[in-house]
Amino acid sequence: MPSAPLPENEQARLEAVHRLPLETSDHDLFRPLTRLVARHFDVPMATVTLVDEQCQCFIAPQGPLGAGTERSISFCAHALARPDELLIIEDATADPRFTDNPLVLDEPGIRFYAGIPLTPEPGLAVGNLCIIDTQPRRFRSEEATDLREFGEIATSLLREYLARRDLGHSRSALDAQGQRLAAVLETAAAGIIQIDHTGHIEQFNSAAERLFDYPADQVLGHNVSMLMPSRWAHEHDDYLRHYRETGQARVIGSGREVEGLRRDGSTFPMQLAVSEVRIEEQPHYIGIVTDLTDLRESQRRELAEAERANRAKSEFLSNMSHELRTPLNSILGFSQLMRADRAHPLPERQQRQVEHIERSGHHLLALINDILDLSRIEAGQIALSLEPTDPAMTLAECRGMIEGAASERGIQLDFPPPEPALPAVQADRTRLKQVLLNLFSNAIKYNRDEGIVRVHVTPMPDGRVEFRVRDTGLGIPEDRRAELFRPFSRLGHETGAIQGSGIGLVITRELVRHMGGELEYRSQEGEGTEFFFTLPMTSAAERPATQEHTTRSLDDAPRTDLCRRVLYVEDNPANVSLMQEILALRDGIELQTAGSAEEGLMLARENPPDLVIMDIHLPGMSGTAAARLLRARPETREVPIIALSADATREAVDDGNQNPDFVTYFTKPLDIARFLAALDPLLEPRADRTDADDYTR
Repeated sequence: MPSAPLPENEQARLEAVHRLPLETSDHDLFRPLTRLVARHFDVPMATVTLVDEQCQCFIAPQGPLGAGTERSISFCAHALARPDELLIIEDATADPRFTDNPLVLDEPGIRFYAGIPLTPEPGLAVGNLCIIDTQPRRFRSEEATDLREFGEIATSLLREYLARRDLGHSRSALDAQGQRLAAVLETAAAGIIQIDHTGHIEQFNSAAERLFDYPADQVLGHNVSMLMPSRWAHEHDDYLRHYRETGQARVIGSGREVEGLRRDGSTFPMQLAVSEVRIEEQPHYIGIVTDLTDLRESQRRELAEAERANRAKSEFLSNMSHELRTPLNSILGFSQLMRADRAHPLPERQQRQVEHIERSGHHLLALINDILDLSRIEAGQIALSLEPTDPAMTLAECRGMIEGAASERGIQLDFPPPEPALPAVQADRTRLKQVLLNLFSNAIKYNRDEGIVRVHVTPMPDGRVEFRVRDTGLGIPEDRRAELFRPFSRLGHETGAIQGSGIGLVITRELVRHMGGELEYRSQEGEGTEFFFTLPMTSAAERPATQEHTTRSLDDAPRTDLCRRVLYVEDNPANVSLMQEILALRDGIELQTAGSAEEGLMLARENPPDLVIMDIHLPGMSGTAAARLLRARPETREVPIIALSADATREAVDDGNQNPDFVTYFTKPLDIARFLAALDPLLEPRADRTDADDYTR
């Protein structure tokens, strides 16, 4: 890391620095300025610096800067040799002077820096007024002009500090300092207004004249409340009196966004930073005013653009889900039919091959779901419904789903007993189940054969419930733990036999955070890994009524002598073929198909069916709109409609389940057994029907 060049007048410069022994209490003089500068340039860090032989000191720093740094790593030190020039570093990682600087490599992670040398004495740069960002950025010429203006204000404050401290200065020096300050005030880009302790205006610079559209002579001597809308103006004098009597400040010594009142009665947003100074033992107040109109308009445009981008991303996610799930519907659907066909059973070898196809299809489906979840989380679009949730019931459901995988490897599942009952937690039922299934699945996949998965759920004294999942696997290597929550990192298992995407833990941690917890872990190589998190307790969860369903095979259909007409509206030929094969498992079904909603409506009007199976994403009119029209027609008003969709986003599924036009809603790829379980009761005579929702929602 190259050292900063020393100024030719370094000794004189250091003497000037030592004439500025600022105490911590003196930082308040500069704090409104640094706050205003940080807000004006929309940066996380801004400060005034003083640089001596060994270190640089931060004056009124904004952001995570601390008190100072060594001079050897100071950015500001590079600007001292050229006190009339700005030092602008648009990307520190691309500048050889700073690529290996600890302030770049470590906290605070500087990427952008712009500083203007401060010369309270001519030619002697004692430090800088600088702005810092953790992202690279371009620095426009107008921004450079603004920074110079703020630098002049900072310089004038340093000069004023010197003047106030050095009572031995001659009157002529004080007059010169006043003239310089007046020049700065008049040329500054920000509006500067000085008032006395009663609130009457004493100074009103040119920028303030432009902002408020008042000439100075029309405001000097008047109360500053004339520049405020009425809702603030009537409180101003009371506020000043209260501050003088109690010392309690709301604006003085800090910054605040308020509204200004122009001469024509219009208002504008402005940032107001106020500092107190004492002149001849009387308090006076200096307000620095920045017009925020352009900034607010820019933010409005950026917000509109961000909303447009989010809408585009949501549409992309929905379309991607549809496009990927549509072919998977055929792959998984036909493989289910082939594997379960009792009339034409496959030879054992082909049966194993079909099982491989089906497992791979489900693995691809899980990967698609994970990628969509991760994309929604990164876009801030993850939607949760927090409600009282019974942990015991959730654990029981999850256990039933993982017992098969554990049994294949001889892994023992050590779950807590169902009694005594656990307290309810505030959580999203579906997402909590997703979190636990991911942790259980990992504990099985990365365990040793004949290992153990231990699950503990414990009410805590702080009103939370702790969940712990521990395996007896190999543990996480010390040198790979930094990658644990990195998307798509498999920690060295990329080429192994264990399937996975490397994003399940990332999603799990974010879901836990969205439910008010934090996912943590402990691991010891050779002994295993334990993941744990807590969720807040809440009032008892309502246990949904338990419904017993008989598991039946695909061809275990109710016997009927009736011929039932089914209309399937679907534009994808492969999906039509799959539905023909599925319904062929049932006797007495006459299937009609339509490739568009318009064609389906025409067929339903000409010959009303007993059941409609409606795809949602259709060319032209959507399936949702078509279902609404079927419900509006007397001849089809009572016909049950099953919705099918390849859009499995949470929002789409919730909308489908809540749509009164559908008796039930399925997502592709279809689980054929569940689909037939919902279909069969809908094809029974109306008096004998059971609720298809029992099998779906």
